[in-house]
Amino acid sequence: MANQAKRWCVAATAFLFAGQSGVLANVTNQPHQINYDALTVEHAELVLASDGVTDTAYVTVYNGTGDDLAIVSVKVTGYSAATLESPMAKSKGFEQVPLSDTYLVIPRKAELDMGQDTVFISLVRNSGPPKAATMTLKFDDGTARAVPLDILAPDAAETNHHHGEPNRE
Repeated sequence: MANQAKRWCVAATAFLFAGQSGVLANVTNQPHQINYDALTVEHAELVLASDGVTDTAYVTVYNGTGDDLAIVSVKVTGYSAATLESPMAKSKGFEQVPLSDTYLVIPRKAELDMGQDTVFISLVRNSGPPKAATMTLKFDDGTARAVPLDILAPDAAETNHHHGEPNRE
C-alpha cells in the first residue's frame, strides 16, 4: 500500500485537469484539434544535455478515455535507461525512480503535463546526440503510443502548454 501511495504522489504533481480544453490529435506544436475521447500525446520533447550524457524528456498526454490509464513503460531509441524525476516533498531536489520500478496514473479526462518543476524523464544516451528519436509509451491497458521527439538544444525550455492561449498551446 505504501508503494502504491508513493507511486500516486509521484504522478500527482504533474496532473493538470483538462476539463473542457481542446487536445491535439497528433504531436506538433500547432494549435490543438479537439479529440476528447482519445488517449493523445500532445507534446513530446527531448532536451539535449550540455554534458552530453543525461538528456531530459517532457511529454504531455491527455487521457480522453473513460478509464484511468497508467504509463508502465517508456523506451526511447538511442537510450539505455529512463528515470522518472519528481520534486521531493518539503525539500529541495528531486526524487529519482527508475521507470521500471514505478508507473504514472493519468485519470480519465485528465492530462499529464511534464515540466522541469513537476515530473520529467531523465535519459542516459547510448552514444552521441541523436538527430532523431522516437519515444514509445506503454500503458496498463496493453496499448502503446510511439511518437517522434522534438529535439531541443541544451538548456532549452520545454513547450509551455496552455490550452486556449495563442502561441502557448
